[in-house]
Amino acid sequence: MGEMFSEPTTNPMRLDRPVVDDISAIGEAESDLRRGDRGAVVGVRGDEQPAAARVPGVEPGLKVAAVSGCNGCHATRRAAASTTGVSPRIHCIRARVSMLRQAMMGMMLADSHVLLTRITPAIARRIIDRAEQPGDDWHPDYPFADELDPLAALAASEPQDSPFTMYAIRRPDDRVAVGGFGFFGPPDETGAVEFGYGLIPAARGEGLASAAVTLALHHAQRWGATRAKADTELSNAASRRVLEKAGLREVGRRDGLVFFERALA
Repeated sequence: MGEMFSEPTTNPMRLDRPVVDDISAIGEAESDLRRGDRGAVVGVRGDEQPAAARVPGVEPGLKVAAVSGCNGCHATRRAAASTTGVSPRIHCIRARVSMLRQAMMGMMLADSHVLLTRITPAIARRIIDRAEQPGDDWHPDYPFADELDPLAALAASEPQDSPFTMYAIRRPDDRVAVGGFGFFGPPDETGAVEFGYGLIPAARGEGLASAAVTLALHHAQRWGATRAKADTELSNAASRRVLEKAGLREVGRRDGLVFFERALA
C-alpha cells in the first residue's frame, strides 16, 4: 500500500560525506553519563578530526555533532526533561549515543532530509506499549493509528537480519519519530518490493514522506530490488503526489485504489 497507515528545517549536523567521525566517542559519552558530565561530546566538533569510520547505511548529509556545540534540539530536550527529571544535555547525549549505535549496526538510513531508524520486534513492542526510553524520541502522536497493525505483526515476529522491514521516519533537525515506512517483505521472484508509509498529521506537508520513500528505495536498489510497487486510495491526492515525487508512475486503478510502480536502477 502506498499509505502504510496513510522541506526540512536547517540541520546543524550536516556534512558532505557519509561519516560518523569519532566512534570511540560512544564509550566516552557513556562514561560521562555515568559521571553526570553535562559537557560530554558525542561525535566531533566541526571537522577537526579525521574520519575514523565510515558507517554502512549513512548517506552524505548526516553528522552527529558535539553536544557542547548543539543547541538546535534543546527545546525538545527541555520538554522531555520536564517530565523525566533528566537534564536536557544528558538527554541529548543519550539520544546521540542511541543514534550512533544504530548507525554502526546498519539500523539507520539517513540523508540531509530525513532519518529512517530500523524497528526491531522488541522496539515494535515498546512502541505499541508506549514504553519510551531515553533516545527513542517519539512524537506524542506517534505512532499513526494505521501503523498499529503492521507494528503488531512485527512485534509478534522473530528477529531477522533482512533490511526489508519497518523503519521510523524521523525529522532531521530534532530526530523525533513522526511516522513510519515499511517494506512488505523482501523482493519477490521478479525483484519487485512493495512498501507503505505514513506520517502523523502534524508532520505532513514538509516533504518528509517523499524524502523517506526516495531514501528507502535508493537503499532497496542497493539491497537487490529491481522494482518498487505501492498503492494508495484514489481519494488521497497527497499520497499520490508523494509517490510521484519519489519517481513512481501510475500503472492502473481498481476498486478505489491507484497502483504505482518504478524501476530501481
